[in-house]
Amino acid sequence: MTTRSAATAANSAVVQVRPANAGEVDRIARVVLNASVDTVDSAWLVDDRPDRLAMFAIVWPAVVDYALAHGRVDVAIDAPGVVVGAAIWLPSAVRDLDAERQLLARAGRYADRFRRYQDLLIAQQQTVPTGWQLITVAVQHGRRSQGVGSALLRYRHVVLDRYGLPAYVAAAAASLRNLARRHGYQPASDAVLLPDGGPALWPMARQPAPPGTEPGTDAGPHPLPDDRTDAPHPGHEPTPGSRQRAWLAAPRPSRGGRL
Repeated sequence: MTTRSAATAANSAVVQVRPANAGEVDRIARVVLNASVDTVDSAWLVDDRPDRLAMFAIVWPAVVDYALAHGRVDVAIDAPGVVVGAAIWLPSAVRDLDAERQLLARAGRYADRFRRYQDLLIAQQQTVPTGWQLITVAVQHGRRSQGVGSALLRYRHVVLDRYGLPAYVAAAAASLRNLARRHGYQPASDAVLLPDGGPALWPMARQPAPPGTEPGTDAGPHPLPDDRTDAPHPGHEPTPGSRQRAWLAAPRPSRGGRL
């Protein structure tokens, strides 16, 4: 084992991965916000960073709350009990059309970019089998390159493999593409360039592994996942969660009325 692999395994060993609970929404949202605020696709969506921070500080708690109700949220906890990483999953066939419309209505001058981004994601989903979509995998800055993201993916992949379900992610950041590739994701179609000089979105899909196959290639423990994953129901349109309702109803964050 190389020095880096040994260090990764040692650090991964002190991380527990488990399903999130409703009392952790704000902690999870902070981890996701800090990990995502400066990604290339986030910067394309909202090019002004203070506006982006203000909007995402409201959006991510709503997304986490929604996924707890209609998908799966897994967290990585370190020895002191701190949330150091999270993965958010939704059934790829699930759409809440009313919530999408309201989000676009409240996105202010960024609505057109949110709409284009949303349309591209929906179009890309048509290229992969119905399964579960990885919305994001986020790791606290001080715990990156220590196997936390890999532990989160392995945790959910065990369940998806058990049910024979594929997984899908639209990856813009090179770090996410590399992580996904190490865990069996392959290009599902050609990359799509976001307009106006935006980054490329790479649709990647993972087919369920055969029984007895290790659910990943990185060193580290394979924690026992929860067994609550249900097959997705195409066409199902769930009701927004409580925080999503709050986001849709809340006054729009603004700096000088621009957002």
